[in-house]
Amino acid sequence: MYLYRPLTECISKYMKELGNDKPKLLMDIEKLIWKMVMDISRGDKDVRAALAEFLRVAPWGEIQRLSDDDPVRRWFMPSEINLASV
Repeated sequence: MYLYRPLTECISKYMKELGNDKPKLLMDIEKLIWKMVMDISRGDKDVRAALAEFLRVAPWGEIQRLSDDDPVRRWFMPSEINLASV
């Protein structure tokens, strides 16, 4: 367990830095992903059909309209924590 402590602490810091203010676009995409997972797990759709639906309804236009410096694009980039160093 001791070996995993630095990684656990790093992940905890990362999660704390992300906070609870997830951008709406990311929440919408997350909901679509969970819908796909649930459809597959219940047997309502096979993997190909669920993925095809996700690809059809995902908000690609909104994603493409994001500027390079839009906070949504950078939401997963922690400012002070370097996961690669763990």
